[in-house]
Amino acid sequence: GINAEYGAEPLVAEPAPSPPPPPCETTLDREDNESYDSGFIQNGKTVEDWESVDVADWLSGLGLGEYKDIFVENDIRGPNLLDLKKEDLKELGVTKLGHRITLMKEIKSKLSEGR
Repeated sequence: GINAEYGAEPLVAEPAPSPPPPPCETTLDREDNESYDSGFIQNGKTVEDWESVDVADWLSGLGLGEYKDIFVENDIRGPNLLDLKKEDLKELGVTKLGHRITLMKEIKSKLSEGR
C-alpha cells in the first residue's frame, strides 16, 4: 500500500555546492591593494628600504598628499620616517595638529608591526 509507494518517490537531487575559486586568481588581485596595511610594505619594499618617493606614496595613501613635496625635498626616506618626532613634523611644515597626530599614530603603529 501506501508505504511502498512512498518509498518509490524519486529523490530530488540537491545541487552540488560550487567549488571555491582557485586561490591563485584572488591572491594576485589582492596583493596590489594591500600596500598600506601589510607591515609597512610600499611598492614591494619594507619601510627600511623606502626612498623618499615611497614615503610620498604612503602620504598620499593616508590622504596627506599635500606634504609629499616637503618630504621629498627634505629627502625623508623610510628609516628617517620611523625616527620622526612631532617637532620634526612641525619643522617640515606639517602645521595642522590633526595631520601631525595622524602621522605619528601611523608611524607608531608601523613601528610596532615592522620591527
